[in-house]
Amino acid sequence: MPDDPRPDDPRPGDPAAETHVPVQRLGYREAMAELDRIVVEHDGPAVDVDVVAARSARADDLVDELDRRITETRARVEELAPRLARLSGDDDRGGAPET
Repeated sequence: MPDDPRPDDPRPGDPAAETHVPVQRLGYREAMAELDRIVVEHDGPAVDVDVVAARSARADDLVDELDRRITETRARVEELAPRLARLSGDDDRGGAPET
C-alpha cells in the first residue's frame, strides 16, 4: 500500500512529529531547546514508551550534533588563537608585548 506510513514515521498528532527536521539543519539554540523539551517530556507523568523511545533516539542525535559543533568550533578557536596573537603582537603568555 503506497499511502501507508513507514513504521518509523510519526503518526499525526504524535509529539515526535517535529523531529522530521534533520538535526544538522537546526540552529544551536533550536537544538538545545528541543533537547530541553525532550528532557521535560521524559520527566512528565504520562509517558508513552513508544514516544520515549523515539525521543531518546532524537536526543541522542541532537547530543551528537551539538558535540560535533562544539568540538569543531573549539578546534577552530585553538587554531586561530596563536595566529591572532601574532597579528596583535601578543606573546605566548597572552599579554601585550612589554615596552
